[in-house]
Amino acid sequence: MRNYRFLNKITTVIIVAALSFSCKSSVTRNAEQAKATDKSKPKLNLIYGDLIIKEQSDYLMITVSFAEQN
Repeated sequence: MRNYRFLNKITTVIIVAALSFSCKSSVTRNAEQAKATDKSKPKLNLIYGDLIIKEQSDYLMITVSFAEQN
């Protein structure tokens, strides 16, 4: 009975190890990062407004708007 449990554990470990070593990552992180940095992002000009405090609320509000670019 004891040998059966030992062999069962050894078999399980071998199967899990074989499956984990057979997996291979097919995604290259460097290529995806290079593609993402090639695109130029437009610079956003944010304008922060005044702080709004409502006494009956626990939250603070700050208005945010975009500055228009011609």
